Amino acid sequence: MIQRYNFLPLLLLLIGSVIMFSAGFAGKTVHEANIQLIKQNVFYIGVDNPISVSVNGISRDRIIVETDNGTITATGAPGMYNVRVDSLNKTNITVSYKDGGSTIFAGLYSYRNKRVPDPRTYINSFRTEGVVLKENISTIVGVFTRMENFDFDVSFKPQSFSMSVIEDGEWKEYKAIGPELTPEMKAALKKCEEEDKIIFHNVMTKGPGDDVRLSNVVIMTVK
Repeated sequence: MIQRYNFLPLLLLLIGSVIMFSAGFAGKTVHEANIQLIKQNVFYIGVDNPISVSVNGISRDRIIVETDNGTITATGAPGMYNVRVDSLNKTNITVSYKDGGSTIFAGLYSYRNKRVPDPRTYINSFRTEGVVLKENISTIVGVFTRMENFDFDVSFKPQSFSMSVIEDGEWKEYKAIGPELTPEMKAALKKCEEEDKIIFHNVMTKGPGDDVRLSNVVIMTVK
């Protein structure tokens, strides 16, 4: 004999429970998070990316800000944080707030990550090609780098570079560790004549998080 079960009472009980559960939250106000990226519309790796976070109707001391990629640090200014990411993976920022003994979700925001732009190598005031008078050739003392059109406190320091000049009809390459000319380089520059080319290349630089970059070539012409 097959026994039949009536599931209707159980179904009605479940529906009633859902209605009662929903009614319990019907009077609660939904508070939505707002995030603003201060300097950019992406996060750059290895630097502090400032953001502003608020939740409508919630005091800032109750707000919780978290990320799944890197770290978030409060700056001390109300609602201001620095986000530091360490990979090209997408960064998710989760905002919630304390409500009594509960933690209430207020928003999830996703952002792209990018590498810091390459630094530019300079010789004196030139970054690609330049002219140096023979009598002023001693003004060349080494290489330095500069970040252009990038509003962050970040720098790349030259670790090594090469300088090539023509000697006895052939190119000769000199190598230096650090940003300054070696004594051999200085001696070679003194021998340069008008229309000679001086090429600075293989400029290796190091930035945040041991980020090593090969920078641009600079060619100087002696006049």
